[in-house]
Amino acid sequence: MSNLQNHLKATIMNKLGIWIDSKVAHLIDPEKGRTSSIESSIEDYNPHGGARGKTPYASQDATKDTQLLGRKTKQIKKFCEDIMNSIDGAGQVVIFGPAQMKKELEKAMAASSKYKALIVDVKTADNMTENQLHEWVRNYFDN
Repeated sequence: MSNLQNHLKATIMNKLGIWIDSKVAHLIDPEKGRTSSIESSIEDYNPHGGARGKTPYASQDATKDTQLLGRKTKQIKKFCEDIMNSIDGAGQVVIFGPAQMKKELEKAMAASSKYKALIVDVKTADNMTENQLHEWVRNYFDN
C-alpha cells in the first residue's frame, strides 16, 4: 500500500465523539486524547405570548416572538455548521449530550451528503468532566 493510501485509510477511520448542548460542543478524539470546544451564540429566549398593540384593547401581535424564534433557528443552524466544518477528516461520529441540540446536529448532518454517512449513533448523556467525556467515547468505540 502506498503512503497516500495509508494516509487516506487513517483519515477515513478517525473516530470522533461530539458532546453537545445549547451552550457548547466538545469534540473528543479518543485516539489522540484531545478535546476541542466550540462555543455557541444561541440566545436563551422564552416566548411570552406576543406584544400588546399600540391602541387600547388591541389584539396581541406575535411578530416579536416569531422574529426571536426565527433568530434562534438561524443561530442553531450556524452552530451546527460550525461544528460540521470542524469535523472534516472524521470517519465515524457519535453524537451525545443532555439536550435537544444533539437531534438538531443530527438533522443538520443528515441533510448534507458529506456528513450523513459519518453518523454512527446519537445517545443521551449527562454533563461530564473532560476525563469522563474521553472515557465515554473510548468505551463507546471499544464496544
